[in-house]
Amino acid sequence: MEKLVSNTGSVDKYQLHSKDSFIASAEAQIKDMKYRCLNLVVAFKFSADASDVEKFESRALSLKCVRLFAKVQSNLYLASLCEPSFSGQNQFRQMCQVIKNFFDELMAYSPKAHQAAKKCCIGISALGHDSDTVASAVVHAIQATMSNTGDDGTQHLCFFSTTLQAQLKRERVLENYLQQVIRNSALRVTYQPIINARTWQIAGYEALCRFPSTEQLKADTREMIGIAEELDLVSEIDLMVYQKSFTDFVSQLREEGNFINVNLSPNTSENIGLLFDFVEFLATSVDLDMSQIVIDVNELKPNSKPFEFREVLPRLKDKGTRVALDDMGMGFDIAYYLESGCFDLLRISRSFFRNFSESGTHHQVVKLLIQLCHKYHIEVIAEGVETLEEAQLLAYLGVDYMQGYVFSHPLEMDELKRSLAEVHERIKLVTHCNYDEPACGDASGGADVMALAEKNLPHMDPGEPISLAYEYQRSLEAEVLPVINRGECVGLIDRPTLNLHLTPAMGTKLETSKEAAIWNKPVAGVMNVHFPRVEKSMPMSELIELVRSNRLSLPVVVVEEGRYKGVITQRQMIQQLTNMCGPN
Repeated sequence: MEKLVSNTGSVDKYQLHSKDSFIASAEAQIKDMKYRCLNLVVAFKFSADASDVEKFESRALSLKCVRLFAKVQSNLYLASLCEPSFSGQNQFRQMCQVIKNFFDELMAYSPKAHQAAKKCCIGISALGHDSDTVASAVVHAIQATMSNTGDDGTQHLCFFSTTLQAQLKRERVLENYLQQVIRNSALRVTYQPIINARTWQIAGYEALCRFPSTEQLKADTREMIGIAEELDLVSEIDLMVYQKSFTDFVSQLREEGNFINVNLSPNTSENIGLLFDFVEFLATSVDLDMSQIVIDVNELKPNSKPFEFREVLPRLKDKGTRVALDDMGMGFDIAYYLESGCFDLLRISRSFFRNFSESGTHHQVVKLLIQLCHKYHIEVIAEGVETLEEAQLLAYLGVDYMQGYVFSHPLEMDELKRSLAEVHERIKLVTHCNYDEPACGDASGGADVMALAEKNLPHMDPGEPISLAYEYQRSLEAEVLPVINRGECVGLIDRPTLNLHLTPAMGTKLETSKEAAIWNKPVAGVMNVHFPRVEKSMPMSELIELVRSNRLSLPVVVVEEGRYKGVITQRQMIQQLTNMCGPN
């Protein structure tokens, strides 16, 4: 017999408790827990003439998912259900999954007991949501059994919390809708271009599923995929996307060297190796070479079946298909996966670079991550790129591919074909550093200085160390680094300024302990605090004249009401003057 031990002594898991014993034992178990858990108290109320009640009692008492079981009256039972809870999980979905696990286990153990449980009134109380103590949860669960009897005389699951009950009704609507979409093959597929950050050409397209009419249901694709994973239907969705996207790619988008990028959820009971066999079958049926397929392996959720990637991915890679690790959530141990040799690409989400403008630390994190990937011969795709500045800086940091709204929203095939010319124009804006090439002899074409400023430079905080500035200038060949404090540029660091504080022995075996300490000095002590500033509204022609007449020296910081907007470097100015004075 399995025992659950608490500070109060030994609790027999298989004991049929009284109501008071149930409350005391559950409180003791919760007090003794050393990790965060979801705790539910579930009441089962049977009709007076219900059959198989005793069978339900004996079977439910033995279920692994039931921590405690109590008989309150001849037709009223209580169960304590508990499961570890992880940060980032949808708690309501987890509640539904815990209840589902109970019924699945009961069905496997005794179909008759399962049938009896389906006919009874079931009330649920969630500790931490509608109750703070087990005693109040018991009262709430029993009260919940008395409401919402169905038209057929049976009882639907009923939460005591009206908020949770409303969520339950919505969840059921979404589940029915999802099943209908799959049954009718009504899933839509959109495509988002993936840009090669070296050649600045479209390298491929990611195929993304979309559910029709989800606006009315107020549900997004992420939520629908989460429901599909819980219902174990996500592999059906994946296969529908493969079939549609492979056909579209071959007939509409395929060019030499480009690829179609599809997603695979490992949160499924299906055999992953068998799914890969389907991928090969679908590709062969439309004459698509396996080398033109990239498969993103999505995040593995807590409590999902382990994904034995070392067993199945090499077989896929042997056929030429590339495999991408999709982001780094709690389901992935990044170092373990990168060094496995099973992955060719890593996707980084917008969360890694959306704060570029706030802190130079974010540049360092992304740069180190890219360097780590390249060490293992893994290319990096940045997704969710929304601005020209982000695209330029990511390319500057060494990202291999990028995609996002700055180039194109995900579009259905017909609309994508019409929009490809616009995508190429957006790429040109990135590669031309976001300033116009003026006509020969024209001072600026009427542009202001922001058209000339470098807005994608990494920047530093005053307290960051000299070693970081050195690394930026060494690895990124940055001409100048702005030092930003609360949105204001308080200093500049260029290579000559930095070299004044370094010695030839630093970074070598001859480095002394005194020299080693210099690396940790804050850049605030070495930066140049005397530099010209100009307002972003200044005409470019005026700036060029000031520089030509030696009334203004470079680099120049561009500001708007005192807040940093960019830097105009000597390199930028030379390029501009070259454009102006090129051959006639």
